[in-house]
Amino acid sequence: MLEEIFLPVDRKALTRSNGVRLQWHIPGFMPPWEEADLLIFGIRTRSRDGEDPFVCRELNRLEWGRTEVRAVHLGILPVDTSGEQSRNWLKNIKHYIRENNPRAKILIYADRVPSAFMLEGWLDEDGRTVLFSPGSHLTPEHVWAVLGRKTGQGHLHIAGIQIYHTEKDFNRLLTFGEVDIWRLSDLKKEADLMETLMRDAGTVLCGMDMLAFGVTANVSHPVAGFDIYDWVGMFYHFGMSPTASDMWVWEKAPGDYPEKDAGALAMGIWHIADGMKNKTEDFPFIDRNRLQKVEIMADGHNIELYLNPDTRHWWVKLPKVGASYWMPVTQKAVETMRKGFLPFHILKHFV
Repeated sequence: MLEEIFLPVDRKALTRSNGVRLQWHIPGFMPPWEEADLLIFGIRTRSRDGEDPFVCRELNRLEWGRTEVRAVHLGILPVDTSGEQSRNWLKNIKHYIRENNPRAKILIYADRVPSAFMLEGWLDEDGRTVLFSPGSHLTPEHVWAVLGRKTGQGHLHIAGIQIYHTEKDFNRLLTFGEVDIWRLSDLKKEADLMETLMRDAGTVLCGMDMLAFGVTANVSHPVAGFDIYDWVGMFYHFGMSPTASDMWVWEKAPGDYPEKDAGALAMGIWHIADGMKNKTEDFPFIDRNRLQKVEIMADGHNIELYLNPDTRHWWVKLPKVGASYWMPVTQKAVETMRKGFLPFHILKHFV
């Protein structure tokens, strides 16, 4: 079925062989993908006849050193960006992929910001989403597309935001209880915040505009935004995350995909495999009895903290309607709570 939907990668983009662990959908051949660990595909919303996909070319140049992780590039998916067609099509494609390979992580790279219709079709109804963006392409429709699909555990983290890039109508949505905001400076100051957000993710959304101006795969400049180490770290922690299952990345602006950005994206995809290789068992996929429980009082509330002694990762138990929710927290947040204060993103769950 997938070979009829995804356009194969042009052989001209595959200039060299980088090993059998990264396989490509090329004309006449779709690799067996049902047992793959990582599935990759591109979304093309504009016609690019005669042009080799930059990402494929850059990815093929990398040495795929993590032979323990088997990856398959499914090809390119042409999509209409608006209307019920894109929503239903993406929903059916994801259902088919998950039905035949429920454990693989999925990396999608798109040539523009996904429309609200596309997000509604792809996102799980009860998943938790982390969105990395400075805000330059975000609209209220994007936020509602994420929150509108959520039931029960639904939640949205917006990380790396720079408020001066966003509109007032969008900023008002940031006060909702199911939205947590993490500024770029937060990600820079707390070394384990990126990893903690990934432990709270089902889907990860990220624009290439998170990269600081002038950053390529080979050089970083001290301009607002991710440097290349932040960038590949995001992909690495996605690969390590026990819960994050799929990730969207889109280019900076409508237009041709910059070749230097393709190199940075290809390097990020390589680090997903590196993270998957180094992944260790963690909550919620281990017995809760293995976690160490710590009870403290903070801002007048009895707080239950849980520590995985093997990974040194922390969670806090939060009240939910009809249930409870365990939120991953950073070491800094734990230290703040031990001093008797609740960080705001935790306090709002108790008021």
